[in-house]
Amino acid sequence: MGGARFTVGFLQRIINEVTYPADIAIKVVMEDKPSIREHYHREVNKQKDSRDESTMGALPALKYGTEQDPLPEDWHMLSYPKLGNFYAGNVSQYV
Repeated sequence: MGGARFTVGFLQRIINEVTYPADIAIKVVMEDKPSIREHYHREVNKQKDSRDESTMGALPALKYGTEQDPLPEDWHMLSYPKLGNFYAGNVSQYV
């Protein structure tokens, strides 16, 4: 199914009203889009300058631990007893 798999699954959960309990831990670093956009472009340019072909495609080292570690003080826990859909994306390390 390729990329359509995500869309089909999303539509199935919407139609069937599937929900799950979820706890989501977040850390807000930048609160406005212009700051996020500026940071993104700055990091992309840094990565282009220091691109290491040997690590392309490799997973980066864990930055914040695992789900077994205590939540850092500057993070917030949000609890949702009925969460329908949640999407978190990851901007490519190499643009």
